[in-house]
Amino acid sequence: MSIDSRTRLRRDVRDAPRDEIFDSILPDAIERNSELAARGVLYKELPSLGLSVEGRSVTLAERDGKLRLEEGEKSAAAVAVLGAKALSELVQDQRTTMGLAMNSMVEVDRAVFDGWIGWEPVFRALLDARPVHEAGDVVLRDRDGGPLDLSRHFHLDDDREE
Repeated sequence: MSIDSRTRLRRDVRDAPRDEIFDSILPDAIERNSELAARGVLYKELPSLGLSVEGRSVTLAERDGKLRLEEGEKSAAAVAVLGAKALSELVQDQRTTMGLAMNSMVEVDRAVFDGWIGWEPVFRALLDARPVHEAGDVVLRDRDGGPLDLSRHFHLDDDREE
């Protein structure tokens, strides 16, 4: 089993224009993964998110168990103001929400900063079909398939295989 969860190759990364992202990439991703992404928004209790990029805005919001893309930012509880290059890098998993923030490539309005950072796994769910981690997703089992005793202690003379 690999922990490598990359969904694209570096050679495929390019500067995707804002309108292509808003009019094609995000709508296509929503068509494929809106329920998966909405589940993440609900689980993480995230605010609706506006993306304001060089004079145009859209809002990502959970509606009836699906993630929706709405033109404008009127319904957004949080608004991320960023440049087209930053949006392109976010959509292509070249920078994270935190990476954009740490490099002063995004400004968050109308909400606490955590609302923006919390959207990172939702973007990955939306764009890469990678579910948002929920408590209980990982179950630890012993060698026989039973529940792993996390309080078990080992001694030097115990079976090395155990």
